[in-house]
Amino acid sequence: MSKMVERLQRRALRENRLDDANIEVIQRRLQTYEKETRSVLECYGPGLVRQIDSTLTPLGVLRQILDIVAKLEG
Repeated sequence: MSKMVERLQRRALRENRLDDANIEVIQRRLQTYEKETRSVLECYGPGLVRQIDSTLTPLGVLRQILDIVAKLEG
């Protein structure tokens, strides 16, 4: 099971949204994202879109984001 699915299921349980813990619901949402939303990234081009390692801890993800922003400003 992917790290993203695990995190979504944990969040659903933590926020008492049991429907969101269902693997079929999560897969449908990810498919909807791929079909309807992901293409928005293409509007920004490779100069602005960055890859973040979402398997890190939340603090690790934040550090990556802040490093990228600092480089853009510098």
